[in-house]
Amino acid sequence: MFGEKPIFGQSELTVDSNGRIFIPATTKREPGEELVLIDNKDLGVYEIYSVLKLKEKFEAINKLITESKTKKEKLFYERMLCEISKSILRSEKIDSQGRFSTGKTFEECDKVMSTGAYDHLIIDKIKK
Repeated sequence: MFGEKPIFGQSELTVDSNGRIFIPATTKREPGEELVLIDNKDLGVYEIYSVLKLKEKFEAINKLITESKTKKEKLFYERMLCEISKSILRSEKIDSQGRFSTGKTFEECDKVMSTGAYDHLIIDKIKK
């Protein structure tokens, strides 16, 4: 399963004419597994999570909301949850060849740089 074991390292990924990128086998990705593409505007990068890992992240933030001791702290975590939700671009299943469709997200790129970030991938555009 994607992100089940720590993901580290970098690789340059080709974006095909249909907007798909090959998800490295080192991520333990499996055909049919659903991944989520997020636009992290704060960092200027994209992130790819498995649906399960993103759900875990949401649950952890919800727990912080319920355990918040002040209104300000609660509002901070609620905003965090809202920003992550608004930044989700698409959810797609990995195809039988290990590719993930990014739609038009990287249409101006031939390649992207993938960096392992423990349980997800960080994707940077590489301009033509």
